[in-house]
Amino acid sequence: MSKETQPRSCDCYLLEGACMIGKIDQNIKNIVNAINRYPGVETTGSCGGHRHPQITSQKPENEFYVQIDICDENGVPTKEGWNSLGKLSQAIMNYSIATFGAGEIVIEFCNLAEQDDDENGSCNYIEMHGKDVDRNVLFDAITIRLES
Repeated sequence: MSKETQPRSCDCYLLEGACMIGKIDQNIKNIVNAINRYPGVETTGSCGGHRHPQITSQKPENEFYVQIDICDENGVPTKEGWNSLGKLSQAIMNYSIATFGAGEIVIEFCNLAEQDDDENGSCNYIEMHGKDVDRNVLFDAITIRLES
């Protein structure tokens, strides 16, 4: 799915290997929308956590993930996207300071090479995973860093 056809108010999530457009989980929606405000960044998947996960892409209730794309239409990471990713990393550090390290946030990079190599099973995206995170404080940290 091209970036031009994906609505910004929805995320793309994987279900049985197919990309499905769906509503963002309410318990992660503010964070997803805040991340989408960063230049050169677009979320392409997320899960806010569920009491009873039904499929493998759903996280348990105290966890979440947001999949982030910083690539252009050719799959090459953009300078603008990298700069925004740096700001997001600083926001996560600010969250950690504000909460005295409560919860866990991990940023996972998945083959952000200049050449897309999908036929070998690689990908081009970033995932932010969280566990036991105060989402209101994280939202504030992401929003404040965007505005600075």
